[in-house]
Amino acid sequence: MSIREANDQSLARMQQGMQNPGKLAGMSWGLRGLDTKTGGLKRGEMLVLAGRPGMGKTALACCVARQTASAGEPTFFASLEMGDASLADRILADVAYDRHSPIPYYSIANGTVNDTKAGRVIEAARRQREWPLTIDPAPGLTVSQIAARARRHSQILERQGRRLGLVIVDHMHIVRPSNRYSGARVNEIGEISAALKGLAKELDVPVLALAQLSRGVENREDKRPTMADLRDSGSIEQDADAILFVYREAYYLERERAPVDLLIDAKDQLEVIIAKQRNGPTGTVKLFCDIACNAVRDSEGEI
Repeated sequence: MSIREANDQSLARMQQGMQNPGKLAGMSWGLRGLDTKTGGLKRGEMLVLAGRPGMGKTALACCVARQTASAGEPTFFASLEMGDASLADRILADVAYDRHSPIPYYSIANGTVNDTKAGRVIEAARRQREWPLTIDPAPGLTVSQIAARARRHSQILERQGRRLGLVIVDHMHIVRPSNRYSGARVNEIGEISAALKGLAKELDVPVLALAQLSRGVENREDKRPTMADLRDSGSIEQDADAILFVYREAYYLERERAPVDLLIDAKDQLEVIIAKQRNGPTGTVKLFCDIACNAVRDSEGEI
């Protein structure tokens, strides 16, 4: 492409933004705070959502999948860590969420709900029936196999006159590596990261890849993650268009048996730390999160 053609695209995008003030450059996260900071989920970009276990990575990913699918954007969720029914439990708990009468996702899984709550879950399932959300629960896939499945799904949609909206991978540290760098973990993660970035560009979709952080976070007084905490490879930092960390202070306060007033202040708070954004600002977005119900909302929004 010549610089003239590239400039024409850039100017057309600028003009579209001027004519539609307030319109997002990408598709909505379904959370105003993240939309404001990032401009939405942009096509062709690879975004990394990282955190320690229990911080709410999957909860936020499920919320985003729910929001994009309910808005009519076909969403492909490669769930390597969790089965399809377990993921559905979480999304049902989120859709049926009522702050005054929450339904934990494990209560749905165990059937420990009364008739009223069961009715709400059934209604949540009815609302989702036509959502274009596809879950691929196959474990142990290589990044090439994930890419092939997402590509095949995209082709099916194209034959129906539709377009793939979002790919979510949960999570990149349990993607099975190829034999190319067998045993060299840094190179294996680098290969996975680069391939996910390539998939985003090839299919022209945002790819949201979840990632695990190193245990070094646990040894610090301030446990908010930084780029140095990304496990196994600097390639993730290099390849990602945006890196977002999730952090719940309440998780650590509960384990430290902190005073009740501190726990009350931190309860249901989720921080999303935007540590890198190639096409926008960094900063922190504070969200409401009822982790037992997998419910994530804007802090001041409807909960």
